Amino acid sequence: MNVEAKFSLQKRSEKMKINQDAFAISSDERIFAIADGISSAGFSEFWSPLVVKKFIEKPFVSDLDEQKLKDWLEDIRKEWGSEIDQRKSPKMILERAKEVGGSTTFLGMIIQEMKKKYQKLQLFGIGDTNMFLIRNKKIKYSFPI
Repeated sequence: MNVEAKFSLQKRSEKMKINQDAFAISSDERIFAIADGISSAGFSEFWSPLVVKKFIEKPFVSDLDEQKLKDWLEDIRKEWGSEIDQRKSPKMILERAKEVGGSTTFLGMIIQEMKKKYQKLQLFGIGDTNMFLIRNKKIKYSFPI
């Protein structure tokens, strides 16, 4: 399988250090994660990298439900909170950010070996980050659209 990784650019009005996009690939190249932080949410430039890193280290379970997702996000929330506490931002902005939280779209992919020739791709998506399977220069499958 050929995997093409694209680069990320911040919005024209923002500095590179506040780019809210993140991606990660596991060392065995079987787990991938992409996050596109929501600009209007506070401190998404810290949230997106934490989400993709966690997915690489501990991907979702196949029977994911709301409580399991909350549990999965718990240590990310704590790390994100610690990170934004170190910022030199007004107290009111920090409090509001913690109240609302960070936001990102997300696409996580796990390639599972099935048999010698076949593999299964398990996808998890939230928002409008997409994956396209292309064969012979044509889109054969897209997720989530």
